[in-house]
Amino acid sequence: FAMDVIGSVDLCELHVSCMNVVQWARDTANPVKRFAMVPIDKTYELSTPPWIALEFGFPYYDHRHLEGFHNDGNTVRTATWAGDGTEPWRDTDMATFKHQYALVDTGGNAIQEPLEEDMAFIQKMRLSVYHSVRCTSCLIVVVVVVILFLRLYSGSCYTHYYVLTQSLRGATGRNTTPPVATAMLEATQAYCDQNFGGMALDPGTHPCRPSFEQVNYTCTHLPETQRKPSAFVDLTSKGFYGIVEPLQCVPNVCTYFHYMAAWDRTLFLSCFVLFFVNVFCLRPCANQAVEVCRKRLVNQRNAGLRRRAMLPTQTTQS
Repeated sequence: FAMDVIGSVDLCELHVSCMNVVQWARDTANPVKRFAMVPIDKTYELSTPPWIALEFGFPYYDHRHLEGFHNDGNTVRTATWAGDGTEPWRDTDMATFKHQYALVDTGGNAIQEPLEEDMAFIQKMRLSVYHSVRCTSCLIVVVVVVILFLRLYSGSCYTHYYVLTQSLRGATGRNTTPPVATAMLEATQAYCDQNFGGMALDPGTHPCRPSFEQVNYTCTHLPETQRKPSAFVDLTSKGFYGIVEPLQCVPNVCTYFHYMAAWDRTLFLSCFVLFFVNVFCLRPCANQAVEVCRKRLVNQRNAGLRRRAMLPTQTTQS
């Protein structure tokens, strides 16, 4: 800088990377570096490039011992060059430090700033809202996943009982006695799909179109020799090559499927509404509540400052 009578004029500047500074500080063999600086006024012709010599190193005489100071953002560490060496540093919380040392501008005039207590309260409120929204989102996701899994599980089991009912009632024209082989069940399903697929047959009028009561009877009165159906057989056999065992169907699963199938549209709309409310309503409303609380605190502090500013005038007038 070239110092004038009043103020200063920038002559040149230097920008150094932080990573380079750390690397040069470890270079004990050549600690001093002389850097070429960039002139501010590019039109001025210089006889020699401006430069500055700097020595980099790690702090050895810092009484604050910052290398062992793990700050949480709410503590200020100060130190003085005490001759006796007693109490080399002092840790002060942010609120106490701001009360002891007022914030002023370059002219020494006090500047209003938010109280640290209010900022801590708002921060705690933000964290509470954040964790509450996260927990609510996780709960909604778990509920949706559980509902979807139960719907798919019961539907898979009902499909197996449905095909088993077709086979036991002689859908292919042959009398079938339990136990029914898996190949026979697949052949029965293919036969009914090929010959009766797309036909508007009333349930219970043909063995390929059994009614719910007939399927539910097979579900509740499964022959002892017949193996109990399982869910997600195709997924476990083709996707995991039989390594993972399919889930066994629980008793009365056909009744559960009948109840859930009747509420398919309602369940889908409920899941969509929960997702929509969580993404587009819950989060914005929570953030808006925090912002409203912050503005209310600011208005309360400003009102208190105005009342204190008016007290001396009222006393003088009285």
